[in-house]
Amino acid sequence: MEDDANIFTQLLKLLETVNFLPFVSKLPHNELERFLHMAEKRLVRIQLEIGHIRAVLEACRKRGVASLSQVSCCELLPCNIRAPSAQLLLLGELLPNLQQLKMLEVMPQAVPQNLRQLTVLQLHKATSQAVLEQIFDNCPQLQQLQLCNDTALHSRLDIRNIHNCRQLRKLQLPLLLHSALSLCQLQQLQHLSLQHKHLWPGSDWLPIIRDIIAAKRHELRSLIIDGTWLPITLQLASLRLQSCWALTELLISNCKLSDQYKNGSVLPLSLQRLSFKHCQLLQPLCYLRYTVTLQTLELHGCQLLAGQGQLLQQLLQLRKRLPTIEPLTLQFSESTPLRSEFTSLSRARLEYFSEWLRVQELHESALIWQQQPGMVSMIFGNPITGVPQLELK
Repeated sequence: MEDDANIFTQLLKLLETVNFLPFVSKLPHNELERFLHMAEKRLVRIQLEIGHIRAVLEACRKRGVASLSQVSCCELLPCNIRAPSAQLLLLGELLPNLQQLKMLEVMPQAVPQNLRQLTVLQLHKATSQAVLEQIFDNCPQLQQLQLCNDTALHSRLDIRNIHNCRQLRKLQLPLLLHSALSLCQLQQLQHLSLQHKHLWPGSDWLPIIRDIIAAKRHELRSLIIDGTWLPITLQLASLRLQSCWALTELLISNCKLSDQYKNGSVLPLSLQRLSFKHCQLLQPLCYLRYTVTLQTLELHGCQLLAGQGQLLQQLLQLRKRLPTIEPLTLQFSESTPLRSEFTSLSRARLEYFSEWLRVQELHESALIWQQQPGMVSMIFGNPITGVPQLELK
């Protein structure tokens, strides 16, 4: 009996990683009832095709198992046939304590109220406005919502009713939205990601991002932008980050940046880490003129259009003029000009530099931050208030 129990325990662990119904349907009939009763008490994760929900529920009830009440996480797999919307209602009956739902299939046109206890919902297929409204109405306990689909430009989602999900802490949405400022009603929001996986249409995206940044400027701690699908140059000045007094980290990848000295102060005084990866920089030093608290500058695989061969010298002179608190650490990789300048410096010269500037070359195998293509991410913290609005020249 103990050996049989161990076998069933191993089967339950295996079931968390495979499609449930095809697997259990291969069990002998005399073992299926015993297995389902054990699953009722011990199964915590499950993978199902949405078209199999009714069959699994009927198989359980036929053998005296009312529900799989211990399952808290479910992954709904793609189905070859179009499943009726009632399947999700049955899912709430089969898994009454379900908290995390990941859908790899299109969400049906009905989100039942018996899924009100969901705290995590991930949708990996196209989501209609009608389904989104039902999510807002019927899932008030959501803490994480992830919409991975990329809606067409003519059918942007409107999120004006997202305030119904007041407990949201982590949110991923399409980049192009209507009523984007409704996000500011989410007092618990900590992490926001907006993504568009095709060419960004001109500058349509810019007011959306800029308005969110402006509204959350006292809470924005980290901003990460990947411009893989951005067909035009980006000016960080256009994002108006100067008044983001809580911002300590800015990471930019795959962008052509055209900021110049004449733009004035581009970044806030609070910034501590500034990283560019696979970017083209017109005037790299224009971002550093007023960043007295900056601790780390990263240049990974970047094309520097100004200062090539003399960037370290120019950066040193700039840092010597600033009332900085500690030396700036410059980390770079995949840059022949920077490597050439760095290796040409003597040890004595580097020691002299170290009071204001420390330089590190990272190898390609080094762990460098990653961002999904075409995604803008923001991390929020407690608001910082009471900082005077300085106009730096």
